[in-house]
Amino acid sequence: MNKKLFVGIDFSKETFDAAILKVSEESSIDPKIIGNEQFKNDVPGCKRFVKWLNKTCALSGDYSSVLVGGEDTGNYSITLPKHLYVLGVDCSLQNAYSIKCGSGKIVRDKTDKIDAEKIAYYFYRFRDQIRLYKPLSKDMESLERLYSYRYGQVRERARLKCQIKEYKHILKSEPNDETLKFMIQRLEKQERFLKKEIKAIEAKMVEIIKANEELNEIHKCLLSVPGIGKITSLLLIVVTRGFTRFDNPKQLACFLGVSPHPNQSGTSVQNGNHRSWFADPYFASLLHMTALSASRFNSKFIDYKKKLKSKGKPHLLIMNNIKNKLLTVAFTIVTRRTKFHSDYDAKRA
Repeated sequence: MNKKLFVGIDFSKETFDAAILKVSEESSIDPKIIGNEQFKNDVPGCKRFVKWLNKTCALSGDYSSVLVGGEDTGNYSITLPKHLYVLGVDCSLQNAYSIKCGSGKIVRDKTDKIDAEKIAYYFYRFRDQIRLYKPLSKDMESLERLYSYRYGQVRERARLKCQIKEYKHILKSEPNDETLKFMIQRLEKQERFLKKEIKAIEAKMVEIIKANEELNEIHKCLLSVPGIGKITSLLLIVVTRGFTRFDNPKQLACFLGVSPHPNQSGTSVQNGNHRSWFADPYFASLLHMTALSASRFNSKFIDYKKKLKSKGKPHLLIMNNIKNKLLTVAFTIVTRRTKFHSDYDAKRA
């Protein structure tokens, strides 16, 4: 990637800070910050940013030497990359933790300006490993928003159910307490509403997928695997962005936190291989239920579970292996656009 200008963006709700790092023609070892500015995080602010970039760097509309990079902060980091993509400016969004770990130095000060400069240096340092931003399709963007909305409703419903359970436990010792009865009644009403709301969200997601020929084909392929139900299929499509986000099933397993990783250092730390906790706990729990279902109703996984049990493997290790194999099978049948059949070989998948 032959770039001379690296622009670091620190996003926040209302504004974003920009820092321009210039690599001189004489020496690429010692790049310099040549500009800092703050802009409103909206369309007019994005237009102001482009004008400022052109003026500061004397670009005259030629952005071939520019790379704009920032942290992926969800909704706050959508407007600017979309605007830059239309103009043909190379842009990239990276995980915030990756940027923090890749800063390469100890920084004691914490301001938006310093963060923007640190991000610019990160994109300069890792310029050969950057994946450029490409906007999602309208259907995929809608699915991601519905997934996020559903996730919030599921968590809220789980909270209400815990609250109802606690109040019912107290009611056993105070059966005549009218306040507790009223509270339980109201909470149960909210819980029933959220249950209907979650079903409505899922129905909307299915409607969007069925209207999209490619996504509908992926959905049908996933549903053909015994153990993978409607919800798992929907969320796999969203997380993988239609199975375009990852190059192989190992990357997907790593992202979802079911891939084992070594934990070893010298002679004192020898902890073996364990799954990483850098993953979405909700999806991890959903995959566990999927693995349980597959180990009961999928003949291939039933035999595999018996085989590992006969070797004395722990139950959770067996479940984690089944999760990995399920993801491998799911990734493979979607890639090949084929449906699962009873003599499908998970090892060849």
